[in-house]
Amino acid sequence: MRGAGDDSAVEGKAILEKYCARCHAIGAADESPLEKAPPLRKIYLTYPIEQLEGGFAEGMGSRHRDMPQIQFSTEQVDAILTYLGGITGVDPATRPRTEVPDETPP
Repeated sequence: MRGAGDDSAVEGKAILEKYCARCHAIGAADESPLEKAPPLRKIYLTYPIEQLEGGFAEGMGSRHRDMPQIQFSTEQVDAILTYLGGITGVDPATRPRTEVPDETPP
């Protein structure tokens, strides 16, 4: 039986496939199609959860001109983070919450 987390992860993967996979790796072990675009699993494991939430909600394209300007809803951000937590084995709810650095993830 699939739970709500499973549905959220499926939605998160679909969002990343639609908006991010052209440049970023979105799987557990794949390489990014665009060399300078880091795999999203590495971004997820590198940056504080608050920074990821803010970056996806604000739209990364606002700080990285090579990226399209996409702003995700709170529900979409939760789904993306649930998916990334699933492929990395690190649940977003258990990630340490830290002060957000000035730097924005790539």
